[in-house]
Amino acid sequence: MSATPEDRPFTCSQCRNVFRKPFPRCPKDGGTLSPLERDPLEGVTFATRYIVEKCVGEGAMGRVYRARHVRIGRKFAIKVMFGELAADPKMRSRFETEAKAASLLDHPNVISVVDSGESPDGLLYLVMDFVEGKDLAELSEKGPLPLPEVVGLLKAICAGLQHAHDKGIIHRDLKLENVVVVDDNGQKVPRIVDFGIARLLEPDPDEARLTAQGCVVGTPAYMSPEQACGEPLDPRSDLFSLGLITYELIAGKKPFDGSPLDIARKNVSLPAPLIHERNPNANPGPELEAIIAKMLEKRPEQRQASAQAVLDSLNAIEASPRPTRSKSPVPMPSTGRGESQPPARTADSDVIPLEASARLLLTTGDIEVFDDGKKRSMLIAATVAAALVVFGLVLVSVGKSESPSAPEGSMLAGPAPDPDVADVVPTAPAPRVNAVFEHDEPERATPKSLEVDLEDAPARRLKRAPTKPAATPPIQRPETSRNEPEVGDVSVADFRRAYGDVGEALDRLERSKGKEAVDKLAKSYRSIGFNDAMKNPAVRRAGFKKLLQIQAELAR
Repeated sequence: MSATPEDRPFTCSQCRNVFRKPFPRCPKDGGTLSPLERDPLEGVTFATRYIVEKCVGEGAMGRVYRARHVRIGRKFAIKVMFGELAADPKMRSRFETEAKAASLLDHPNVISVVDSGESPDGLLYLVMDFVEGKDLAELSEKGPLPLPEVVGLLKAICAGLQHAHDKGIIHRDLKLENVVVVDDNGQKVPRIVDFGIARLLEPDPDEARLTAQGCVVGTPAYMSPEQACGEPLDPRSDLFSLGLITYELIAGKKPFDGSPLDIARKNVSLPAPLIHERNPNANPGPELEAIIAKMLEKRPEQRQASAQAVLDSLNAIEASPRPTRSKSPVPMPSTGRGESQPPARTADSDVIPLEASARLLLTTGDIEVFDDGKKRSMLIAATVAAALVVFGLVLVSVGKSESPSAPEGSMLAGPAPDPDVADVVPTAPAPRVNAVFEHDEPERATPKSLEVDLEDAPARRLKRAPTKPAATPPIQRPETSRNEPEVGDVSVADFRRAYGDVGEALDRLERSKGKEAVDKLAKSYRSIGFNDAMKNPAVRRAGFKKLLQIQAELAR
């Protein structure tokens, strides 16, 4: 499929850098930009010592080329930073951080950087070993991989990931495309690639400022909840992403359907269904399913402590004397380091991609992020900023009740729990994120209140609140601003659910009526401080009241 004029990249006539966005002139040398017909670097000698053979892909920060060293003839992969990013001092610093981080790595399951710098034309680049192979996305195109093969891949990836974490490096963009499987003397070896947005655990001051300025970078569908929320990360964020990869390789599909942003929202707010529920033909066994479920816990402290801990659990599977597999639901694992695992499974390691598909650069305009109790304003990058405006949520009606102060089954019912989310949902508490949540339940002609069954913590399915057999009473709407709904104490779970439902209703209205129809209500919705509401009962009540008002307007 050819690129549209809006999508087509541009190239500078002088420095030959590639731009994804049109500029009047090249910001570096003033050269004219023209639509890219043929990659300007293919066939040229780059940085005086590499002959560029072919563009093999691109990622969030640049294009990747296969090149050959002019003297020794060895093949390398060269990543050249996009022109619009190279013109940004902040992104230049991030690119240099990648080179520094990746150069520290030396492991058979990791592709490291062997050279970096700035070409005579002013192009920023880094050089990696070139590997022949397919990435996991290519290998899994036709469906789930054999279970022993997946286990072997997972173990090898854990080993490479632990090496990076031991060096103080978090990958932050693990996904199928960023693991390439190569053939090493008949053995399939997965190698983690593209540390393009890696972060050092102890960064230089300049790199620390980059993070503080609010760039949330990564691939939304594979982000951990804390990464999607712009919260501080540690190595356990990579474990969540690796859990999603493993889930997809076994089930043949992600835990949730939808657009990348939809999936990211569900990864934040909803428990992942068990693999055998998502695909009845997938049968990982209860022990392996428990390991993956633990990797997918919402809070990092409830996941395994390290990639090595995951590897230890996988090794325990092989030592297990029980070769049985079960289709029965398994409980969510506890926070202990080791778990018993399914029967012994051996497999060759699988592939790793050289350069992944383009990542989405997230920034937050209306979203406020909290770090150690302090607000942190974040920039939201164009792609996701636009997507976040498209709110998609289910309208929840508040029915009448015999008790006007606390109607049964309504969003107002229930005593106020401790504002700490961990106390409300101990297994997978609601993350502190000002994002848009949505439920997996289908739309209904007559919406009803929803409640979370906290007793069923392992699965935490959303279900309908109990209702009386009598006919559903009509929706109570405030007639004037003087008759605003009285709101008592609001639980974290109720607020989070209402916030998501109202947002989804706005999204549906925008799809049917257009953006102008929801502009005023959307602004009111975005003004609600989600993170503040998660922590402060008074703010939660005020925000909940505003949600009810928006809901009433939508119902008119």
